[in-house]
Amino acid sequence: MKRPAPLRIADLLVDPSVFADTRGERCRLEECKGACCRNGVFLDARLRDTILARADEICGHLPATRHDPAEWFDDERMMHADFPSGEGVATAVLTDPDDSTLDTCVFRRPDGLCALQRTDPALKPIDCYTYPILRSEGELTVDRWSKDELDGADCQRACTPPRPILEVFEDEFVRILGRDGYARLVAAARGGSPAGSDQSSS
Repeated sequence: MKRPAPLRIADLLVDPSVFADTRGERCRLEECKGACCRNGVFLDARLRDTILARADEICGHLPATRHDPAEWFDDERMMHADFPSGEGVATAVLTDPDDSTLDTCVFRRPDGLCALQRTDPALKPIDCYTYPILRSEGELTVDRWSKDELDGADCQRACTPPRPILEVFEDEFVRILGRDGYARLVAAARGGSPAGSDQSSS
C-alpha cells in the first residue's frame, strides 16, 4: 500500500510502520505458546479492581500456585493518559515453572492461554487483544521490539508474498480505532484523504 502523509485518527498519531508489509501471518498459539505474554502488561487500575473482585472465578483457570490475588500485580505504576483512569498497573511476572530460563505473566497459563480471557473476554486488557498493534504515548504503531526481548521468539509466521499489516491485523485496528477509523486508515494508505481525520504536516 502507498504510504500517506502523517495523520491522526481517533486522537492517535499514526506511525508510518502500520502501512508496511507484515513480517508474517498472525501467530499460531500451538507453536508460539503465548510468547508475547511472557513480559506481562500494564492495564488500567480500574480493570485491576474488576479482576480482583472476580478472583474466585479467575483462580479456576490458573494453576494452584497462583491462587493468591495479592501476588497478581506488582508495585509498578504508570500515570498516563493511555489509561482511562489515568493510572496503569503492571501484572506480576514470574519465572516460568516449565522453563526456568524464561519469565511468564502471572495470568499466562501453561497451555499459553490467558486465564483472564478464559474467565471472561471482557477481563483481558485491550493491549493484549491488539498485539502486535500498539497504542502508546498517543501513537498508533507496530511492535518492533518483542522479538529481541523474547530471545528471538517471533509470533508471526512467514507469508509469501508479504501482506500489508493493515490487512493481516484488521481486527486489531478495528478494536482500537473502530470500524470508521479503520476505514479512514485504509483510505489514507491508498492515497486518499479520509474524511474526519486530523491531518498533520509535522
